[in-house]
Amino acid sequence: TEKADIFSFGVILSELSTNIVPYSDLRNAKGNVYTDTAIMAKVMTGELIPTFASDCPEWFAELGKLCLALDPHARPSATMLAFRFQKAVLAATALPHES
Repeated sequence: TEKADIFSFGVILSELSTNIVPYSDLRNAKGNVYTDTAIMAKVMTGELIPTFASDCPEWFAELGKLCLALDPHARPSATMLAFRFQKAVLAATALPHES
């Protein structure tokens, strides 16, 4: 579904921000790597949430966190994401006004 794709996009944004695959370094009490099923169960309950780097642009992290909302209805649409990214790129590349 679109909302599942939006969640996956949020995970990708987290990975781009941190340069780390989410949960790739996660270990259980015995020191073993968590299985994909265990990670999925923890993500679905909100026990695990992908993170964003502290130096990540605020708009990028906020948008990524919206994509990662547990409630699928709270996630943005693909159209809204495209609009927000376009707005951020335009703001970042705009020439300063001359005084």
